[in-house]
Amino acid sequence: MKLLITRPDLDARALSARLEEAGFETLVSPLMEIIPAQSAPEIGDVDALIFTSANAIDALAIWLEEGSPCLDKPVYVVGEKTEAAARKAGFTTCHVADGSVDDLIALVSKSPHEGERWAYISGDPIKRDLDAPLDALGIKLSRHIVYEARAIDSFTEEVKDALISKEIDVVLFYSPRSVTLFTAALEKAGLNSAVEDLRALCLSETIGDEARQQGFHEIWVAHEPNTDAVIEGLKKASEGTPDMDLEPTTKTKPPLVKYLPWALLFIALIFIAGIFSASKIPFLAPEPPAPVEVPASTGLTDAISTLVKRINDLQQRLDGLENAPQGTDEALAARIETLESVQPAQVDLTPVLNRLNSLEQRLSSYEAALAEGNDDINFIPQSPDPELMARLDALEDRLTQMPAQTGSDVSALRLLSFASLKDQIATGAVYDNSLEGLGSYIRESTPAYQTLKTYATTGVQTDAALKQDFSLISGDILLAAKTPEDAGWWDRFLARTQTVVTVRKTGDVDGDTPEARLSRLETRVENGDWAGALSALNEFPAHVRDADPVKAWAEAVTAKTEVEGALAALARRFNAAEAQ
Repeated sequence: MKLLITRPDLDARALSARLEEAGFETLVSPLMEIIPAQSAPEIGDVDALIFTSANAIDALAIWLEEGSPCLDKPVYVVGEKTEAAARKAGFTTCHVADGSVDDLIALVSKSPHEGERWAYISGDPIKRDLDAPLDALGIKLSRHIVYEARAIDSFTEEVKDALISKEIDVVLFYSPRSVTLFTAALEKAGLNSAVEDLRALCLSETIGDEARQQGFHEIWVAHEPNTDAVIEGLKKASEGTPDMDLEPTTKTKPPLVKYLPWALLFIALIFIAGIFSASKIPFLAPEPPAPVEVPASTGLTDAISTLVKRINDLQQRLDGLENAPQGTDEALAARIETLESVQPAQVDLTPVLNRLNSLEQRLSSYEAALAEGNDDINFIPQSPDPELMARLDALEDRLTQMPAQTGSDVSALRLLSFASLKDQIATGAVYDNSLEGLGSYIRESTPAYQTLKTYATTGVQTDAALKQDFSLISGDILLAAKTPEDAGWWDRFLARTQTVVTVRKTGDVDGDTPEARLSRLETRVENGDWAGALSALNEFPAHVRDADPVKAWAEAVTAKTEVEGALAALARRFNAAEAQ
């Protein structure tokens, strides 16, 4: 089963990683891109903040300094993913709904809030307005837009080829707008009929209603509005035993008898025409359809073709911008040499594509800034591959010397470099090149930079990977904890038999038993509280922590917490520097 993900780039890659871990093949073609606001929101003194997306929290976090009054306010969030983003940003009091906006409104309504002033932190556009339902609860709501979800009206060439050859089985939709953008992109590509062969897997019934209007072959709706339910439903569907809430609702086909009169009329026309002519009746024979040429995917050749098209698009967009002197990338020569020294089948174009993605995103930010009248833009570019490099250099030359934005206290270049670094770290990728680029704006001797450098060539594990690894060692932790360090073979045998089937409480269980300690550790792992997980692990005896699999996992978690701490320190450092 091949799945198509159309979420914004960072969300799409995180979802793709989880789906591929679950055994599914994925393709990614974002139909929206997240463009952070150019200035900090003026929230003022409010009683609480409310969020309906993790993207809003991430965009707000760029502007939050350590000790910000906002961090002490209670926040109401739509689901667990948004809660994790809120806690990562520094919010301490989180009220979590079950995954939908309706659940969030129901959660708010459980307590009296008459006369309170709240801030709704969101992107633009939003799926649903909260003014009316919160006004009915006596809450005065102010909305603050911290990012724009800008539409992308075309697919990647790889996805377009897959749609033409009908390789895609299911398209995942997380919002009604993504359904509309998908069908618009189909129309632009001349592939309107492809929707009749596709299944739409929707996060909620509202999204399913939009997909039904667009004529998909089948509509699947997850039984809960979260990614875990989507993955569980896909697993059951692939096994031939779909969850009842994920049951496909296939469009009803009209009975054959409906077409019988037309069929008889058609036969009669052929018979009458045959009486008047013994020759063939060419006007009754439809012309054979023109063969569809499916572009061949030939590794490097196909990838470079994609780059050429994207560079052409960049050139057209740059026609409306100011000319500027040339910038340089000292790592470019080494990349070109590496790219030319290997066979096409061995070439990894990921760094090239990452660079080009970054250039396109930054260009969008500068276009938006110019449209708002910000003349001052500071930009130092990055580049892709051989013959294409000269063309990209020419594009970047025209952007290099644009002065810094007047509407923002934070350097656009530094923010974008830092965002690129965070992006690579979040997906578990190596980030040495991004860190080297960021070194132009901070002293490499700073503790945060040195911490990041320690793991730059290896990367750190994602939350999903750490959770999965923990599930593999949790039984070993319990067994070791129930077995004294100097136990003989008989005591070890008894301990193992006692842990084959274990019934125990979960959550923040009190007590010093191995089961209670493991429950507290599991809770912190599930919440992505890695510093808390290390603290809970330290409650176990040394011989438990020193077991090879446990020790390796703890080292991976330590790396994760150190890198996240370093990122937070850099964010505070940037904010403090710009504030001065």
